Amino acid sequence: MSFGLNQLGLLAPAFRDQPRIPHTASGKPRTEAHKQLLVDQIVIDFHWLHCRQEKVIPRWAELETLLSHTTRFDADAISERIATRKWSKAFRADELLQLTSRQQYQLVQLRTEDRKDEYRQIVEGIRQPAGAGGPSRVPALIVPIRKAINEWAERSHQIRGHEAIYQALWVARTLLGTNALTKHVAELAALQCGVMPLSPRTIADKLKQLDLTLMKAGIAGGSAGGSAGGSAGRM
Repeated sequence: MSFGLNQLGLLAPAFRDQPRIPHTASGKPRTEAHKQLLVDQIVIDFHWLHCRQEKVIPRWAELETLLSHTTRFDADAISERIATRKWSKAFRADELLQLTSRQQYQLVQLRTEDRKDEYRQIVEGIRQPAGAGGPSRVPALIVPIRKAINEWAERSHQIRGHEAIYQALWVARTLLGTNALTKHVAELAALQCGVMPLSPRTIADKLKQLDLTLMKAGIAGGSAGGSAGGSAGRM
């Protein structure tokens, strides 16, 4: 099923419902099923990159043929030579594959803990470590954004039914930063919703509308809680 979704190229692995795998730091043991799921998720991430024809520059020359988009995707070889190795996420994503942040935000296992935590802070909220002081849980940064968009939709019938894409645009721009190309913001927003991306011009117009709405709601710069909002660069 995951390979089929990858071939459609609409909903990225990072934005699909995924079973939870206990973090090694949590002290909870990982079962053999957890270990196999981890391997499967890594292979699925590689398959997504292959289907999307994403540029990957492996650090080791011997992996170039294996990861080439011009050859058949070999799930067994990737599982044996990469996925089953006990490497850190940072080594796989940043050192071995040299993936960009834009690429990592689309993936489940081929991303660093920092990229994963950035997304969780935006859409899920985070728990504070015990003894850190302050509240035990910090709400998701998107909470006031979602509220402002929903209230906007209540006032304007043209926005109703499009709330998800506006939320996805804000998430994409916050993740990618103020210097991101509009086409990359459009792409990452679409991959969250499982739809085809809109044109950069249309997205630029929607972002202007969104920023104006958020400004009227008292959310300056289209961001919340010091997140990396701001206007994306035009293509």
